[in-house]
Amino acid sequence: MHLRSHHLGLILGTLLGVSLTACVKSERTEPEPSPSASASAAEPSPVEAFFQDDRAALTEGVYEQLIVALSTCKVTESGVEPRCPALEQLRRARSRNTVLKDLAGMNARLGKKYLTHESAAVRYQAASMMQSIFGSDEASQKLILERARSEQEPAVILALVRVVGSRVKSDAEVKQLLLEMGDHAAESVRREALGWLVTSFAEGVTEGFDKVAAKLEQDPSEAVRAYLCDRLYGSSEPRALPLLKRLLTDPKTPKKVYDGCWSGLIKTWTGFPQPKHPLKEGYELTVKLLEATPRDSEHPPWSGLSLLRAAKTEFQPTDRFGTDWYAAVKPWYKKERLLKALEAVATDSKAHWMARTSALSVMQELGTPKATFEKLHKRYEGATAGDDFQVKRRLGDVLARLGARSGPSGAGSAPPPGTPKPPPRPAAP
Repeated sequence: MHLRSHHLGLILGTLLGVSLTACVKSERTEPEPSPSASASAAEPSPVEAFFQDDRAALTEGVYEQLIVALSTCKVTESGVEPRCPALEQLRRARSRNTVLKDLAGMNARLGKKYLTHESAAVRYQAASMMQSIFGSDEASQKLILERARSEQEPAVILALVRVVGSRVKSDAEVKQLLLEMGDHAAESVRREALGWLVTSFAEGVTEGFDKVAAKLEQDPSEAVRAYLCDRLYGSSEPRALPLLKRLLTDPKTPKKVYDGCWSGLIKTWTGFPQPKHPLKEGYELTVKLLEATPRDSEHPPWSGLSLLRAAKTEFQPTDRFGTDWYAAVKPWYKKERLLKALEAVATDSKAHWMARTSALSVMQELGTPKATFEKLHKRYEGATAGDDFQVKRRLGDVLARLGARSGPSGAGSAPPPGTPKPPPRPAAP
């Protein structure tokens, strides 16, 4: 009995020791939080780190991630939806302090890499980045032209056409592509391709102008026809003027097309930038249409009148383009006749009020004396509402800027709605 109790005590003691040892071991070996693991969980991604550091330059890895993120964006017929957050983030990144040479190299590599991505938005961006690679070698040029023909998304085709368009005169394959795309089913693609055929890059490319002239008559879209008519003299092709004259004197010409042709007519002899070869006949037809009566709400169109601000006769000596233009038009351009025609528009109550206020703005820009505006202001003195009051407001604004006392006229400092401002003169055509 005593021996049994002794053995039982040994067994119980052993078991108790094992149990306690196990508990202690369990407590000692339980993993503790690692400071390095916690820190790594909070580390920002490469893109986040890039935007957190204002001094960081854009790396190719971050740039690539931002491009792929565009797959979350929708694509319209003309490009990536402009308010897409991923696109806004990409724009911010591209504006950072990155060497242009490095950015061009990344554009070439990543553009080529993602030109066949499954996302149309990514392909559009890739196509837009291919400018630096096109023409650099035969294989790259072939790739871009092939993708333009095989691509199904209009926005991506449009981006590829923009890459190659400026080589229409120097590259027969590019010219052929533009001629083909001028018949594309998508309106945006047709407009882009045909538009390159009436630029200075296409000067002397007769097949290109022939194509545009045909589409000016036949294209099913009035918007495309208006776009082409507005730019018809961009390649300095003399045949543009007879086409413009016929469309501007044909009562059946749709309003949208007429307005485009009106701007196109003015651009045959002046505008922003000034045409390389200004046409005397374009000036004469412009003034003739301004002088024509009876005027109405559509004739003359107000939309292109602001282009006449470029028809100055005085330029700074450093403004080579302005001085060269004036030297070319000086034998036949009579500014006094133009100003007289504009004054007639400004005082014609049948003309659209925006045509009248635009005429006043051009007169001011071209140096009409203050006394003329004071005379016109008295003419509208009794206007208290309606279109005439809008003209009166504009006259008050002009007089205020000229330092005259015009009395209470409701004048404001802002130009009338819809009056476009001339863009800055480019450094080169």
